[in-house]
This record gives sequence, structure tokens and C-alpha cells, in this order.
Amino acid sequence: MDKLGVEEVEALLEEIVASKPDGYKYEQHDGVMADGGYYPTCTYFWKGCADCIIGHLLARLGFGPDDIGYGRIVEGCERGKAEAYRPAIAARFTAEAVVFMQRVQTEQDRDATWRNALNTAKEEMK
Repeated sequence: MDKLGVEEVEALLEEIVASKPDGYKYEQHDGVMADGGYYPTCTYFWKGCADCIIGHLLARLGFGPDDIGYGRIVEGCERGKAEAYRPAIAARFTAEAVVFMQRVQTEQDRDATWRNALNTAKEEMK
């Protein structure tokens, strides 16, 4: 199976962003204090459903909460962390695509709209 590169991941993320209303932002379920700030806590899957932008991407590729590998049950929800790409997931992407996904994720977690998160990551990858 060929690995998905940045172009393929970008195309899938464009479809995901287009499926949401203009200005759509990820809604955090809780938050954490880090470096003196308040950041959304990303969950790939929430109660078994795709949640954050990368969770939606993974779901489109056939992954679910059990595939995250670093998942754990937290207050009844399935949860995975951005640094938790496991071999079965990472094997589907080139290293550059993983960096791109992490950049999109970071922007989303900084409270950017999904459109702005994707656009910023695209600019950073040039």
C-alpha cells in the first residue's frame, strides 16, 4: 500500500473543511494550562465519533478509536493524543505528511478555524 503524501492529505482535509460551515472551529471538551495559556485539548474521537480535524481525516481512512493506540477512556470518551500516531497509522503517511498533519493540528489547537488551520499549515510547508 502506497503512503499518502502531503498532497493527498491536503486534498482530504480540504474536503473535510468544506463539509463544515464557514468559520468552523473545533470545540474543545476541556482545556489545559500550558506555558501560561489555555489551549483546547484535542480528541481524535469523542464517544466513538470523529472529533478534531485529524480525527476526521483518520476516520475517512478507516481508522477508529481503537486504532489510536495511545487511546484511553476519559470520562466516557475515547481519546488520543497528537504525538500518539502508532505504527499502523504512521505507516499510511509519508514523514512529510505527518509533519503537515501536526501543523494543521497545532493551528486548530490554537483556536484557529479549520480553514485557517489548513491554510497556515499549507503556507508553512512551502
